Amino acid sequence: MDVYYYTGGAHGMTERYAYNIDNKTSKILQLQDLFKKNYNYKEVINNDIIEEMKESPEGTYFPNEFKTISDNQPFYLMDKGIIIYFGLYEIAPYATGIPEFTIPAELFKDNMIYKI
Repeated sequence: MDVYYYTGGAHGMTERYAYNIDNKTSKILQLQDLFKKNYNYKEVINNDIIEEMKESPEGTYFPNEFKTISDNQPFYLMDKGIIIYFGLYEIAPYATGIPEFTIPAELFKDNMIYKI
């Protein structure tokens, strides 16, 4: 769900909210819930994001701003993989929009609990 608000200034702001819910338990899922315990999913995701950022045109992202995803990193699931996203200005200028990175499910091999 995207929420847009304008309170004056050069432009409004958009905030994105994703709700990932286990259909069997009704539990709201965090990113870590998708993986087997002790699996270093952050390393796989971080490496893929860094590679995607390197392939982007200069100026798309703030240099050296991205270090790692957070423990409560926003995400949503699609048939092509896990979409990791960041808020406006978090790792990129406003003109970039809400940065999204598609992490293919194949990168996690058999370490996912939930299959995409």
